[in-house]
Amino acid sequence: MLGEVLRVLEHSRDGVCVSVAEAGRIWIDPELRQYRDEITSPDVFFKVPVGAAEVVHETASDGAGAPRPIDELLYRTAYHGADGALLDRCQPYDVIELKYWPNFTRLPHTRHMITLCSLLSRRPTSLSFAYRMLKIPEADALRFCSAVNAAGYTKVVSSQPASDAAGPGNPSADLNASGASGSFWSRLFDRIAGL
Repeated sequence: MLGEVLRVLEHSRDGVCVSVAEAGRIWIDPELRQYRDEITSPDVFFKVPVGAAEVVHETASDGAGAPRPIDELLYRTAYHGADGALLDRCQPYDVIELKYWPNFTRLPHTRHMITLCSLLSRRPTSLSFAYRMLKIPEADALRFCSAVNAAGYTKVVSSQPASDAAGPGNPSADLNASGASGSFWSRLFDRIAGL
């Protein structure tokens, strides 16, 4: 579904309705960069295979809900579509910085995502190192990275191929080997998470 939304934003100037039978529909206004939705089943709607959604040029009806910023739609689409894996544009060894926190009052999340936001907004880190250091489920971290990256909330500070990241110069490998430093950071973040 993320591909459909990005295609609409890139190629359309008029309002577009994307609908999935028995799951709901969204209206996207590429000009205003807003959307409205009537989604009854987000897990079904955002996980449809490519080409299964019906896309027509249509503006939203008045009863379709309040307009929301398009970055929230991109976040929701990637969150549900990632299904515990990284989407194409994300790499686990990229050092990323969180520029903006997602609005968790409206967007889906797990409690671990708040901890990741706290770390990545304060100190740019690779995702693979962050979820090991914070001792959170890998699937939650990958889903989080896919969602915030799709929404444009992150900035890649440095990028390296996965083969280079596994080498001896990897700071996360050095930290895990030392043991003491890793346990200090783990205790610190456990304490912060418990507040």
